Amino acid sequence: MTSQYDDIGAKYNVFKHLPTSIVETQNVKDAVLPYLAKTEKPRALDLACGTGYYSHKLLEWGAGYVFGVDLSNSMVEVARQTISEQQKQEGVLRFETGNALTLGKIPDEEPFDIATGVWLLNYSTSLDDMTKMFKSISANLKDGGVFVGVTPHPTDDVTAFAEMTNEVQRKQPSRWGVTVNYYEQLESGEGWRTEVIGHGEPRVSFKNFHLKKSIYEAGAKAGGMNGKVTWTEIKLPQEAVDKTGTDFWDMYFTNGPHMGVIVVEK
Repeated sequence: MTSQYDDIGAKYNVFKHLPTSIVETQNVKDAVLPYLAKTEKPRALDLACGTGYYSHKLLEWGAGYVFGVDLSNSMVEVARQTISEQQKQEGVLRFETGNALTLGKIPDEEPFDIATGVWLLNYSTSLDDMTKMFKSISANLKDGGVFVGVTPHPTDDVTAFAEMTNEVQRKQPSRWGVTVNYYEQLESGEGWRTEVIGHGEPRVSFKNFHLKKSIYEAGAKAGGMNGKVTWTEIKLPQEAVDKTGTDFWDMYFTNGPHMGVIVVEK
C-alpha cells in the first residue's frame, strides 16, 4: 500500500507550526470534548491520524484508548515512535496502516464511542468515495457514537471559493505560510482538485479535493450515519490572536475560514 505521504513522513509536522493550526486544534477540541465527556474512558478511532498529533490530543482531552489509522506506512511508523513507554504498558494507544475507503469493521476491536477524521474526507474524489468512507466510520462506531471531521471550507459554491482563494493568494502569496492551489474543476461538478503547498522548510506539498458541502452530508447518510449533521462555527482562539495580532485574521474570516468542522451522529 503506497501513499503520497510515504515520502513526507515526519516532514508533515511543519503544518502544525502554522498560525492556522492553532485555530484548527482549538476548534477540533471544542467539537470533541462534549462527546468525550459522555463516557468514562471513551474509545476513540483517529482516521487519517498521520504522525499521531490528534491521537495524542484525544488522550489528553479524555479518551481512554485511541486507535490511529493512516494510509501512509511512513507516517504510521513515525506515529509509533511517539508512543511513550507508559502508554505502551497501559495499552492506550495503537497505530496501524489502513485505507478508510476500504477499512470496514476493524478486526479484534470493539466499537468506538467517537471517530475523528482531521483532513480525511478531503481525499474523497466523489460522492461514491465519501459514502465508502462513512461506511467505514459507521462500521466502527457504537450506536449513538459520533464522527468529528475537519474538511475544506463548507460551501456548495466551491467554484466561487476556489476563485476567491486563488486571487487572494496571488496578491498575498506568503500570508498564511501555506498555499492551497485550486487547479482543476472535477468533471462531475462535485468540486475541485487542490494542491496544498507549505512554505516552510522542509518544503512539503500534497494533493487532495474540495467537494461541495452537500456531498459530505449526502455521503454521511448513504454511509449509514443517520443521526444529526452539524457544521460548527469556526471560532478564533485568543492564543491565535496573541501569536499574530488581530489584523492578521481580518481577511481570514471576511473571505471564509479555510476549514470546516462537521459533526455527524450515528
